[in-house]
Amino acid sequence: MQHYALWKRTLASVVSAGLVLAQVPGAGATASVYGTIKVAGPAWVSADSQEWSKVSSTRPLLAGDQLKTGPEGYALAELGAQGTVGMYGDAVVRTTGSADAAIVGVEKGKVAFHVNEASPMQVAAGGASVKATGAAADGYVETVQGRPVLTVESGSFQVAMASGKQIEVKAGERVWLDQPVKVAGAYGEPERPEELPAAPPPPPATPVVEEEKRGMVAVWIIGGVALAAVAAVVLATTLSDDNDDDDDVSPF
Repeated sequence: MQHYALWKRTLASVVSAGLVLAQVPGAGATASVYGTIKVAGPAWVSADSQEWSKVSSTRPLLAGDQLKTGPEGYALAELGAQGTVGMYGDAVVRTTGSADAAIVGVEKGKVAFHVNEASPMQVAAGGASVKATGAAADGYVETVQGRPVLTVESGSFQVAMASGKQIEVKAGERVWLDQPVKVAGAYGEPERPEELPAAPPPPPATPVVEEEKRGMVAVWIIGGVALAAVAAVVLATTLSDDNDDDDDVSPF
């Protein structure tokens, strides 16, 4: 809830600075009016793809409005019963849908939002649509490494990907909005998937040739020793026979 608390403090500072929100138009107002916007710092609006004009006071938020904030700017969009949207510095959003079911498209930067219970309001980014599952919910979308990431602070959201796959993202979880992959590191930068350590190098191949050579040498040595032993026995036997023959021959 750290970002939500920061958002609340930001809203309090806006109010204390005397930037009082106007009331959302009543039921008899123009159907294309979503609510009202109020800014603190540099912010601009482009209605119906016209040129950007600076926002200096409270004004209605209309269908098709595109809003952007400067580096030190902050914009707050109050959508009545649907919820509230807060834009941080260097953010760009575009509103579509209808006054009763607004779609807030996040095109750049960080945008926080509170969705009221049973609200039909949706947040769109990276080709995905984000909608609360029924109960009130809080979250924010930010651009990380050039890709949109949703972080849920309270409640839960149903995320419909451009591929058609749908996943539920609960408080404390994050998800890339351009692919259905949840990421670790809630309330901070998404962590990259942990890389497995490289496999150890295979043991050196057994020098078969050298082993064979050593085996052959051993065989030759053993064979030579055995041959020498046999030769020694034969020689001893021959000498013994010669001595016996000499003993049998009489000198007379």
